[in-house]
Amino acid sequence: MLLQQVVYQVAGWVGPTIAISLVIIAVAFATMALVVLLLGRGVASAVQRSTESLNKLNADLVPAMKSLGQMAEDGRALAESIRHEVGEFTGTTRRLRDRIEEGGDRLAERLEHLEAVYDVVEEELTEAALDVTATIRALRSGAGWFGKLRRLLGGRRRRR
Repeated sequence: MLLQQVVYQVAGWVGPTIAISLVIIAVAFATMALVVLLLGRGVASAVQRSTESLNKLNADLVPAMKSLGQMAEDGRALAESIRHEVGEFTGTTRRLRDRIEEGGDRLAERLEHLEAVYDVVEEELTEAALDVTATIRALRSGAGWFGKLRRLLGGRRRRR
């Protein structure tokens, strides 16, 4: 009980000082709340502007992405078409080259045959020329003997 009887005497300035401190603390918390509220509004406004910008960007990007996708598809189709045409061109040139090689082989074979024909014709012409030459010589020498024989038999022609 002794404790209960002890009463402390508090100085008169402590109460108003505590009250003023509490008011200052309350004003500081109110200021902080106001600053947080203003910052929240600024952040919300920035987020809203960013959202609007992203929506506009998204609205611009969606058609662009679709267009790029279509261009990529067209590019793939063009590449496939070019690949097909190059394949066809390669096949055509391969067939043409084969035909040229076959034609060259046939031409070489025909030239060999033609050379053989020329050899035979040359040989035949040479033999024919030799035969004609021999016949002409025989006729000349025979005509000489024939003329001598006729003269001997008495037939001279008279000239007028």
